[in-house]
Amino acid sequence: MSSVFEVLEKVRNKPGMYIGRPSVSDLFMFLVGYEYARSELGNALSAEDDDFYGEFQPWLQNKLGVKTVTSWAKIIMLYCHCLGFI
Repeated sequence: MSSVFEVLEKVRNKPGMYIGRPSVSDLFMFLVGYEYARSELGNALSAEDDDFYGEFQPWLQNKLGVKTVTSWAKIIMLYCHCLGFI
């Protein structure tokens, strides 16, 4: 099975094929589903994948100074909204 970074590259190249529309919340749910499917199939995460799932959100929270948010997608949406992108 592909690593999370290989999957992200595929999504980047053809987002409509994988998540339907350019949406950070849809990407988040897709990656959660991908992680779940790997777990159900008994495919262990690589150390690199485990780092992404375990460290990306805390890193993003620290970088943007956000303390309590339920997902990295919501942090990104909040940040974009504050900057006037949404």
